This record gives sequence, C-alpha cells and structure tokens, in this order.
Amino acid sequence: MSDSKDHKVAAKPLGPCPHSHSNWKDVVVRHYDIALTVDFKRSIMHGHVVISAEVLSDAAKELLLDSKNLAIERVTTGTEKEGGDVLPFTIPINDPTFGSCLSIPLPAAAQKKGAKPKFRIEYSTTPQSAGIQWLKAEQTGTKKHPFCYTQFEAILARTSIPTQDTPAVKAPYSIAVTCPSPLVAVCSGDADKSNPTFEEDGQLTFRYTQRQPIPAYLIAIVCGSLVSRPVGPRSAVWAEKNLIDRAVHEFSADTENYIVAGEKVTGVRYDWGPYDMVVLPAAFPYGGMENPQLTFLSSSLLAGDRSLTNVVAHEIMHSWAGNYVTNADWSSFWLNEVSTLVPSALLHYTASTDLLFVFWFVLFSSLVYWRAAALPVGIRRVFGTFGIG
Repeated sequence: MSDSKDHKVAAKPLGPCPHSHSNWKDVVVRHYDIALTVDFKRSIMHGHVVISAEVLSDAAKELLLDSKNLAIERVTTGTEKEGGDVLPFTIPINDPTFGSCLSIPLPAAAQKKGAKPKFRIEYSTTPQSAGIQWLKAEQTGTKKHPFCYTQFEAILARTSIPTQDTPAVKAPYSIAVTCPSPLVAVCSGDADKSNPTFEEDGQLTFRYTQRQPIPAYLIAIVCGSLVSRPVGPRSAVWAEKNLIDRAVHEFSADTENYIVAGEKVTGVRYDWGPYDMVVLPAAFPYGGMENPQLTFLSSSLLAGDRSLTNVVAHEIMHSWAGNYVTNADWSSFWLNEVSTLVPSALLHYTASTDLLFVFWFVLFSSLVYWRAAALPVGIRRVFGTFGIG
C-alpha cells in the first residue's frame, strides 16, 4: 500500500509534536535496525526496518509512525529470524505537508505498560521521496558513477524510513546498505570492521551502528565513488577522488583542534566516536550538516587556504548543541542554531586565536539570525510568558 494515495487529511495538530503523526507519549521507538538496497536505475531504496518499541501507557492500542511517499508492503511482529504474525496496518491520515500516519496495531500481549514489542516493516522509497537526492554520473566530480545522499533535516526522515520523525524521540540505530560495486556506502555511525560484505549478486553491503540515541533527522546515508583519508587522530574525510587531496589539505590542520576546543568550551567530553566528514558533490545545497560521526560538507568549502573551516567548527559544536541537547520540536528549531553561535566562535578562537574572525563571525551570524526572525520569535515568546507584548 502506498501512502501517497489520498486519505483523510489532518485538520488539526497531529500528535504530541505538531509536526509528527507519532504517538510517542504512548508507544515510543527505542531502536531502529535498517536494511536497504540502493537502486540507482529506479531512484529508490528498498528493504526493511525492524523497530523495537516500548509501550508507555496501558491505554495504548497502536504504534503510530510518520511516513511520506513510501510504498509499505508488509508489517509483521518480531524480526525476520524470529518470524511473526502479519499485522493489518492502515494509513488513516495523509497530510500534504506532514505525510501519512502509519498505524500498526499492538498485539494483545503488548497492550500494557512496559511491553517491548518489535515490528518488521518491509517497504521501498519512491522517486518522490524528497529526503534522498539522486545524482547521475555526469553530475559528480569523477563523471564515472552515480551518487546519492540523504538530507533529512527537518522532517524528511519519514520519506525514507517509517519513523517517529520528531526531535522529541531519540533512538540508536543500526543499518546495512547494499549498493553496486565499486561504490561505497557511508552512514552516520561506527563502521563495522567487516565492511564491505560481498553479496552473491556482486553487490557490496556496508554496515554501521550508531550507539547514541539520536533523532531520526540525524540518520544519514551517502553512496558513491568515495575514498577516505585520515585528517586527525579520530577524524577522517571522505570525498570523490578528484577532491580528496584538497579535502585533506583543507581540514587536516583544524579538525582535531576544534574537537578539543569543544570539550573545553562545553566541559563535556566528545563521546560520539570517530568524527568523519564527507565532501559532497556541488549539488549539495548547504554549507554543512551535523550528522553525528558523518558531517556533510559542501565542496565550496575547499578554498585552498583553510579560510572556511569555521563551518567545521560550527558543525562540531552541534555534537553538543543539537545532537546531545535538541530542540523538542521544529517550532523551536532556532534554539539548535542560536545555541551554537557563540560557542562555535569560541571553538574557532580557542583553536586558532583569530580574534578578528570571532568578532566578525558573531556580528554577521547575529544579523543573519535576526533577519530570519529566529531571535525575534524567541524574544516574543519570552515576553509572552510574562504577559508582555
């Protein structure tokens, strides 16, 4: 059943989070185990996700997930190895902005507080799944192989994985991505030491594990003709071959210094594991994206003189402000960015002692956020709390 078909349209706030259908206050996801195969010919990924949940209310009768432009094929209890009963899932609501509500009934034995049911959802994405960007070979740097990457912030994880797609829900995840040889799949987590596994059909499977609980928007997948090189004692950079030398030069001097500076500024140890970065093709529309253990970076940062590495400082600061401590929902997204503003400048200053840069960086960023109305909205909310304005 495709969730892109017309169903009842939501006419009021969806759930506990105003941008999500999920009922995470009744049944919350505790872990995702994802397996996907990349199909460049059809511009889709297909496979399954095993969701481990916990029931928080005796009144709960169903698990509600977010889904948008996905083809849901089958839902069963348990995992593939355990077997399980087929469940009659439904899609009662389809909102043009927030997508579909995927409703999965709880088995009778799981309809009590403290129960920990598992659900296996077989599905595929569609070419309309906006969280995945597909590039033809001629759109890449090497011009030899296709490329794809995900960009889930803010509410696009639901276009690639059935999830509780709200920052209020954090869960660790494991993932196996199968892709054509000789391409490489990289994800936001610890790489399995056995990578890659060779499949009978000649494809390669790459496995990753993210042990820290994270919101779904920080799940990240990249697949392309990539190579990696170390740029520090716990850091590496991935890029296409035509960019790798420039990327190493650009980021090898400052990355470790920024991580150490972040620990000093926050007083909290960086505890995510390896800090890797991937330089994406020119089509990537942002300066950077703070996916844990796999920061996405624009190739436009490869200036040759390391003058734009402050973007890395900003993304590293998100390891604490945003990834550890996250806005409760997207109405407060400005907190994620504003809370990195001064600290990331301090990171850059602590690492490089470039005081002039810090001054202009804080001034310019403050103006940008003020013009974007992030700070005025926050100020109005504070005043409103006290009945002012």
